[in-house]
Amino acid sequence: MVGNLNQNTFALDQITKQDEKISYVAGASKDASIDGYTLNINLETLNGNPQNSTNIAHLIGGLSIKGSSVNNKINFTKIPQDPKRDVNLYGGISIRSDANSNSLNITSNGNNSSVYGGFSLDGKANLNEVTITSSKNLDRVIGGRSEYNGEANSNKVTIDSQSFVKSVVYGGVISKGKEASNNKVYINNSEIRKANSTTHVAGTVIGGKVEGEKGDANSNEVVIKASSIGGEVFGAEVYNKDGSSNRNKVTIENSPNIKENVYGGSSIIGKEASNNEVYINSSAVGGDVIGGRTDENGQANNNIVTITSSSTINQAVKGGWANEDANLNQIFIDKSTVNTFVAGGYSNNGVANSNSVTIENESKINDSVFGAYAKKGNANDNKVLINDSTIEKRVYGSLSNEGDANKNNLDLTSSSVGKDIYGGYATKANANKNNILLNKTRATSVIGGRGEKDTSLNKILADNSQINTFIIGGWSTGNGTANKNKILIQNSTKTNYVYGGFAEGSASENEVSINNSTIEKLAFGGQSNMGDANKNNLDLTSSSVGNIYGGYAKKGNTNDNAISINDSTINELVYGGLSGEGTANKNKISLKNSSVGSSVAGGSAKDEANYNFLEITSSNIGDNVYGGYSNKGDAIHNTVNLFHNSGRDITLGKHFLVKGIIHGGLSDGNNKDAITDNTLNVTGKDLIAGNIKNFDEANFNLPQGLKANDIVLQLTNDEDTVLNSVKVNPFVEQGKSKAIVKNLKPKEKIYIIKKASINENTLEEEQAINKDLKIESKELTKATKSIVSEVGASAVYNVELNKDKSNLYLEVGEPEPTPTPEPTPTPEPSKPITPKVNPKLNHTLIPNLASSHVVNQMSDLMGDNISNIAMLDNNISANTDNIISFGYIKGYKSNIGKSDTDVNGAIVDVGIASKADNALMGGFFEYSYADYDGSANSYSSDGKINAYAVGALARFDLTNNFFIDSYAKIGKLNNNYTLKGYDNLKVDKDSTFYSLGAFLGHDSYFDRFMLTNRLGYAYSNVDGYDLDINGETLNIKDISSKRIKFDSIAYYKTNTDTNLYARARLIYELDGKSSTYAPNIDKTVESKNKGFSGGGEIGVAYDIKPLSNISLGVGAMGGKIDELSANLRFVYGW
Repeated sequence: MVGNLNQNTFALDQITKQDEKISYVAGASKDASIDGYTLNINLETLNGNPQNSTNIAHLIGGLSIKGSSVNNKINFTKIPQDPKRDVNLYGGISIRSDANSNSLNITSNGNNSSVYGGFSLDGKANLNEVTITSSKNLDRVIGGRSEYNGEANSNKVTIDSQSFVKSVVYGGVISKGKEASNNKVYINNSEIRKANSTTHVAGTVIGGKVEGEKGDANSNEVVIKASSIGGEVFGAEVYNKDGSSNRNKVTIENSPNIKENVYGGSSIIGKEASNNEVYINSSAVGGDVIGGRTDENGQANNNIVTITSSSTINQAVKGGWANEDANLNQIFIDKSTVNTFVAGGYSNNGVANSNSVTIENESKINDSVFGAYAKKGNANDNKVLINDSTIEKRVYGSLSNEGDANKNNLDLTSSSVGKDIYGGYATKANANKNNILLNKTRATSVIGGRGEKDTSLNKILADNSQINTFIIGGWSTGNGTANKNKILIQNSTKTNYVYGGFAEGSASENEVSINNSTIEKLAFGGQSNMGDANKNNLDLTSSSVGNIYGGYAKKGNTNDNAISINDSTINELVYGGLSGEGTANKNKISLKNSSVGSSVAGGSAKDEANYNFLEITSSNIGDNVYGGYSNKGDAIHNTVNLFHNSGRDITLGKHFLVKGIIHGGLSDGNNKDAITDNTLNVTGKDLIAGNIKNFDEANFNLPQGLKANDIVLQLTNDEDTVLNSVKVNPFVEQGKSKAIVKNLKPKEKIYIIKKASINENTLEEEQAINKDLKIESKELTKATKSIVSEVGASAVYNVELNKDKSNLYLEVGEPEPTPTPEPTPTPEPSKPITPKVNPKLNHTLIPNLASSHVVNQMSDLMGDNISNIAMLDNNISANTDNIISFGYIKGYKSNIGKSDTDVNGAIVDVGIASKADNALMGGFFEYSYADYDGSANSYSSDGKINAYAVGALARFDLTNNFFIDSYAKIGKLNNNYTLKGYDNLKVDKDSTFYSLGAFLGHDSYFDRFMLTNRLGYAYSNVDGYDLDINGETLNIKDISSKRIKFDSIAYYKTNTDTNLYARARLIYELDGKSSTYAPNIDKTVESKNKGFSGGGEIGVAYDIKPLSNISLGVGAMGGKIDELSANLRFVYGW
C-alpha cells in the first residue's frame, strides 16, 4: 500500500490482520527518487489475531526502485502489547541507488521488529538516524545498511529510556561495499539482549560493520550508559583481508552487565585495527576488552584502552592484539579489576614495541601484566606503570618467545606482585637496557632482563620494597652475557639473593648498590658459570647481607672487582673475587665500620690471587683476612690497609677487631710464593688482630696525638709473628721534619706492636703473650728520623723505636747534643733523662708583645696631642673660661723588633678639657682595635685585640714658656688568638692594663714660627695570665714598657687660619720584655725588646674659628719599631 504522492505525510493507524505479505509506504516510486516523505504510525486500535502471523509487515517512509530515497521519516508511536503481527520499519529504501538522511523515531513497543534508518541494495546508506525511546521487543536496529557497492557512513542510532532490543544494534553495515565509517551508536538505560539466540552475533552492538570481501570501518563510535549488553561490543568490525578498522571509539559507563567482549576496532582477517579507543567507567565486562584486534595478517597500533572507577573485566585486557605488529598501544586501568591478564601490545608474528600499561588506585589484576607480548618478534621500548595496586601473578615490561625484549621500563609504587617482575624476558634472544623502578612494592623476584642470549645494561631500583627471593640485573640462561647491569636497593627488606649479572658466559662490569636493606643470603656483583666475572662493583651501606662476592666464576677469572661496605653487617663471607678454576687478581675491598661473621678475601682462586687490595676501617671480622688466597698458584703483590683511631668501645664502628689472622697472601700450592711484595699498612691506633702473616713489608702510620701506653696494633694469638720489614711513620706537622708524640715521659712506651690477649666481650687487655716477634729490619721513615715527645707545652724528649722479645714500641731516649755542647760530667747510672726546651714555647710570647704595643699606641696618641689642645690656638690660653672637646683618630701599621710580628690597628680618643689659671685639666675615653700575626722559631700566632680605657690629662704652665704635660689611664683588653704550633690552639684572654706619662716641655716663638720641645717618660703594664697547653699550665707574665721619649714639633703659620707642622720623635725602650714561665722545665723564655726607635710626622692644621681646629698628619718610624701612620685631630672650644 502506497500513500498519496501528492502529499508528503501519511498516517497509518491499522494494518491487515491477515497472514499475507504487505508493505505500507508513505512515498514510493519505481524510477524517481523519493525525498521528504513522512509515515506517522499509530496502531493503538490494532487488536491481536488469535493466529500468529508468519509474514512480516514492512512499514517504509520512502521507497524507490531506481532512484534514491532520502530525507524520509517514520514516527512510530503506538502498537498493542501483543499484536500477533511482526513489523519491520525502514526510514528509506533504495534498490539501485542511495538511501540517505532518512530517520526513524520510535516511541512504541515493537513486535520482533527490525529497524533500518536507511537500506540500499546497490547504493549508499549514509546519514540516516534511528531514535528509539521506551521501546521494547525490537529485534534488530540498524542505522544504515548497504548490500552491494555502496557505503554506510555517518549514520546514528540512539536507544534510550529502558528500551529493549533482542538481537543486534549496528550504526552502519555493508556487505560488499566500500566502507562503514563515522557511524554513531548511543545506548542509554536500555538492554540489548541475546534473547535465547544461538547465533554468535545476537546481542551485539557495532558502530560500523563490514561483512563482505572488501571495505573499511573507521571513525565509528559506540556509547553505552547504564545499559545491559548481552553480546559483544565493537566500535567497528571488519571481516575481509584488505579492510581496516581504525580510529573507532567505544565508551561504556555505569553498565554492570556487558556480557561478552568489547573491541575498539576489529579486523579479524584484515590489515589493520589501529588508533581505536575503548573507555569503560563503573562497568562490568564479561569477556575481553581489546583496543584493536587483527587475527591474521594485520597490525594493531596506537590503540587506547581506559578502564576506571571500580570497573570489572572478567577476561583479558589488550591494547592491541595482532598477528603482525602491535605497537604504541596504551592501557589505563584505574581502581578496577581484571580477572585474567593485561597486555599493552600482543603480537603473534610481528613486533610489539612502545606499548604502555598504567594501573593505579587499588586496581587488581588476577593474572599477569605485560607491557607487550610477542611470540616471534621483538618486544622493545614498552612501559608499565603500576601504583597502589595488586597483580596476582607476574609483571613483564615485555615478553618475547623468539625475539628480543629490550629497553622496556617498569615503574611500580605501593603495589603487590604475587610472583616475578621482569623488565624484559626473551626466551630465546636478548634482554638488554631494561629499567625497573620499585617503591614500596612487594614481589617474589625481580629480574631486569632475562634471556637466552645477552642480558646487559639493565637497571633496577628497589626502594622501600620487599622482594622475597631474588633480584637479578641481567640473567642469561644460555651462552650469552650479563654485563653492565645496575641494581640499587635501598630501605628494603627480606631479599634472599642479589645478582648484578648471572650468566653462563661473561658476567662483568655490573654494579650493585645496597643501602639500608637486608639481603638474607647472597649478594653477587656478577656470577658466571662458564665465563669470567670481572670489573663488577658492589656497594653496601647500612645494610645486612649473608655473603658478598664482587665476582664469582666457576671456571673463568674474577679480576678487577670492587666491594665497598659501610656501616653494615655481613653474616658470613666477603670475597672480592672468587674463581673455581681461574685467577682472582686486582680485586678491591673497602670495609668501614662494619661486621663480618667469617672471613674476608680480596681474591680467592685455584690459580693466581695477586695484586688484590683490602682496606679495612674500624670493623669487626670473625675469622681470617686474606689479601689473596690461592689453591695452587701464587698469592703475591697484595695490599692490606688497616685504619682505626676511635678507641676500643665494643659498639660497632668504634673498635677494630680481626679475630683470625691477617694474611698478605696464602697458597696451598707446593713451593708457591705467598709473601713477595705483600704489604700491610696500619694507620691509627687501638687495632686488634689475632696475628699477621706473609707480609713482605709492614708500614705503621701513626696518628696525631699518640700518648703513653697507646697501642697501635695488638696481636692476641698465642703464636710467633714473623715480619721481613717494618717501617714506622709518625705524624709530622706540615712543613716540619720532626714527628711529635704527646706527653711520653721517660720509662713510658707507645706500642707499635704488642702481643697480649684480650677479653673479646670487653676488648680489654688480659695478659701479655710470651711469643717471639721476629722482624728482619725496622726503621723510621727518612722524613721522620727525629721523633720527639712534647710533655706539656715546654718539655721535649727524643723518642726511639725499640723492640723486645714480643713487642715493638717507641720510648724516650737520650736527648740530642746541642750544636755547641759544653763539657758534661760522666753520667751517673740513675741520672734521669733531661728534656729540651720545646721551640714552640717562644711563640706564646707574640700575643702579649702585641698587647703591649697596642697599649703604647693608645698612650702615644693621647700623650702626643696634649699640646694640640692647649697650645695650637693662642686664643685658648687667653680665654680661660673655655671648655674644649676633642677627638683623635689614628691608624697604623707596625712591625716589632725587625721580626715577623706585624700589628695593624686603629685608635679613637674622645674627651673634654678646661683651663683654669695655669692648669689645663681633662678626661678622655679610648678604644682600639688591632689584628696581628707573628712567628717565633717557625711557629706562628695570630689574633685580634680589642681595648678600652678611661683616663685623665693635665698641663701645667710654668714660667719662661716651660710646661709639664701628663696623663694616666686604666683599661681592659681582650686578646683572641691562635697558637698554630700547638695544633691551632684557640685562646681568648682578658687583661687589665694601665699607663701613665709625664713630659717637660718648652715653647719658643719666632714671628710666624713656633717650636715645641718635650722630654719625658712613659710607662705601661699589661697583666699576665695562666695558659693551659697539653696538660701544662704556663704563666704568661705581666709585660711592662718603660720608655724615654723626646719629640720636637715646629708650627709655621702660613695665614691666619692655616698652620703647617713637622714633628720629630726619638724613643728608647728600657724594658718591653714578654716572658712565659714553663713549670715542666722550670724555665722562663722571653723576648727582649730594648732599643731605639725614631721618626717623624708632617701635617696641616686649620683653624675653623678662634677656639676650634682640625688637623691631618702622616708619620713614619724606624728602629726597634717600624711604623707607618696617619691621624686626624679635631679640637672644639665653646
